[in-house]
Amino acid sequence: MSSRRFAAVIFAVVLGATECAGNIFITEISDPNNAASARYVELYNSGDAEVDLNGGYSLQRWTNSEETPLPPVDLIDRISAKGFFVVCKNADMFSQIFGQDCDQEIGSGGPADSNGDDQIALMKNGVIIDMFGVVGEDGTGTAHEFEDGRAARKPGVTSGSSTWNPGEWEVDNDNGGGDGPQDAPDDFDPYAWVGAEDGAEGSAEGSAEGSAEDSAEGSAEDGAEDGAEDGAEDGAEDGAEASTEGACGDFKNNAIAMQAQYQSISEECDSWGMA
Repeated sequence: MSSRRFAAVIFAVVLGATECAGNIFITEISDPNNAASARYVELYNSGDAEVDLNGGYSLQRWTNSEETPLPPVDLIDRISAKGFFVVCKNADMFSQIFGQDCDQEIGSGGPADSNGDDQIALMKNGVIIDMFGVVGEDGTGTAHEFEDGRAARKPGVTSGSSTWNPGEWEVDNDNGGGDGPQDAPDDFDPYAWVGAEDGAEGSAEGSAEGSAEDSAEGSAEDGAEDGAEDGAEDGAEDGAEASTEGACGDFKNNAIAMQAQYQSISEECDSWGMA
């Protein structure tokens, strides 16, 4: 094998290892006090790129104090940058209660059907990349009990944790934890998280600026309503440009770093005398 070909193989491995796995993590696990059929697990992608969940992502559950997990459930479809992916127990009940569709229904007994004392993990190629709970420990009476309530990730978290970190979670349950039992739909917020980045920060700012300017013009012509609409359009354009510039900057920085890795590996291979 030539040194350059060997280096190319190593480069591909490095590239695969640094893919977006760490950007996807669990932001909410629910067990509604009044609607067990509407249970769900919410995932969030903090990265700047869409991710294909078909590429080895799955959810797994350890029931109560069991140390042997249930079979993993493979995830399907894609999760957008700064977007959510909700896995639910029952799609019809989820839609009926929350007024929107979940992304994947996985039925009873799985990771999206916990009664609050189980352990749940997000996996990538069979490896835990985000963990809720302690394997082998029944959740009842612990910091990870969310029976008849919910577990929500605290703001500021940007990636998953392969081991349970109670400091990253707000947990409500019927055993005196947090805000006590939680009822659907009012106490739950699928497809929303207090720590989520909009991905269109410039859009919000641009919308406010554009709305003010266009509203003044619109009031002289057709009124404040037209001004608000024009402002929203300007804001969306500004946000899209800001988001694109940020993504391009990240891509360039990553490309430079990986090119340096490639060069270093190639030179090392040459020093080994690989022809």
